[in-house]
Amino acid sequence: MTRFLTPAQAADALAISLKTIYRLIHNGQIRAVKIGRQLRIPAAELTRLEREVQHVVADEPIRVLELSKKIPKKGGRTK
Repeated sequence: MTRFLTPAQAADALAISLKTIYRLIHNGQIRAVKIGRQLRIPAAELTRLEREVQHVVADEPIRVLELSKKIPKKGGRTK
């Protein structure tokens, strides 16, 4: 049997805001179903999203800001 979560439960599980959950649903990044008048998210969607995010993060190079150019030395100014 498929387990469903409310948008608030999904937001808590992913540690993101409820507004972000609704945005992800609206953009089609998370599948949601209407049960009566209520919106529900299959638990499998959260698992899929977590895997997808981990995959994307693992594939992208880490970008490091060159802070030395942005932080002035004592008494100096930034460029």
